[in-house]
Amino acid sequence: KSDGMLPEIHKAVLEAAWRFGDNERKFLSPETWLLQVARMTGANWPGDPSLFEYAFKSNPSHKQTKPVAVLAELGHLPFRAKQPNGFPDTEAEWLSQEYLVRRISLINNPSQIGLPNNKASGLKIAKTVIEKNIDDPKDKLAILDTLENEESLSTRSYPLIATLCSERILKV
Repeated sequence: KSDGMLPEIHKAVLEAAWRFGDNERKFLSPETWLLQVARMTGANWPGDPSLFEYAFKSNPSHKQTKPVAVLAELGHLPFRAKQPNGFPDTEAEWLSQEYLVRRISLINNPSQIGLPNNKASGLKIAKTVIEKNIDDPKDKLAILDTLENEESLSTRSYPLIATLCSERILKV
């Protein structure tokens, strides 16, 4: 209708996304998910940008290679697109049992994403994440409240796993 006028096309795309966006869900790619987790939790990961200044006379440090290792563990091999199709671009690939378990394993070890491995409970961190990142957190916090009575040393990270790896808590 707009004879290819880009402003009109962009408006139509935004209107369609607004109208139909809540009906469609997509599981996040490993890279996007990892960055979202780091930002939402306030993690100090991957760290200060100055850590990534590379001196070509030496090999990269452990901190410089850590993001590549974590992404590889999540099934996203930076700089090495799998052949013949490159990186998978489908929810089915990202939501396989193997890769979901890898995400859960990463959250189960909070130091991997820059959260100090201290006595802060997964429930406390999860509630903070929800309160800071969700517009109307009441329903989401209610889900976590059901886990509060279950929390013990053996299940310390379950609420955080439920928050960061569950479509029910965070619409992804």
